[in-house]
Amino acid sequence: MADFVLQMAAHTEKGRRRKNEDNYICLALPHPYVRVALAVADGMGGEAGGGKASRIAVQVFKEFFLSLPKNSVNGRELLQRVYRRINNRIFSSSKKNPSLEGMGTTLVSALILGNTLFAANVGDSRIYRISQGAVTQISEDHNMLTKLLQKGKPKSYLRRKEEYLSSCLLRSLGEPAPPKVDVFPKKGEGFPLVEGDVYLLCSDGLTGSLFTPFVRPGDMVEIVESSSTLEEACQKLVALAYERGSDDNI
Repeated sequence: MADFVLQMAAHTEKGRRRKNEDNYICLALPHPYVRVALAVADGMGGEAGGGKASRIAVQVFKEFFLSLPKNSVNGRELLQRVYRRINNRIFSSSKKNPSLEGMGTTLVSALILGNTLFAANVGDSRIYRISQGAVTQISEDHNMLTKLLQKGKPKSYLRRKEEYLSSCLLRSLGEPAPPKVDVFPKKGEGFPLVEGDVYLLCSDGLTGSLFTPFVRPGDMVEIVESSSTLEEACQKLVALAYERGSDDNI
């Protein structure tokens, strides 16, 4: 089995918003089994609450993986546990401060164990795999637009109500009940890492929605393949989303 060199990069901008409520973390870990932990959180609940919730999410995520015991681990279980811990921390923080009541965040994340990757998602932030010129969206959006699309609702109806339906989240972290977390792949071992593949985690400020996309899969391939570094690719992706009218943090 190949011992890959892993590269990471990240970039965010507040875009056309007054403040940036997106937060992220990229961790290279000194752990015998978990090599990398990545997460992107998109806060909601007003500028104060949204930013606070996403900061809590990445901070708890960081604390969890930096304090991980050195014994053998299960990627699926780790992701379920950290999401529950984040949810509890956000909810308890909101109950202590009335001005933060109702705050929450999306969270998309990835773990690399050995030469395999596990991903998890709550909300509508996404993770993609870019491999040999093709793009696959690994995560599934937890919003009303996606749910109605899956039920076969006519696209003409969905287009008229797109803004409301895409912003109506069906799952988020910060709720009183334990979160329902999607872990990918849904069965079996993690995704095998292949040399040259790129995994992209992002908030919806980068991608937009079904009828109003900002950065499309073809753009992702073109930018990643034409950039000399991952840092350059991140900056170009964010710049393109802004250029195409993203009105959110990116």
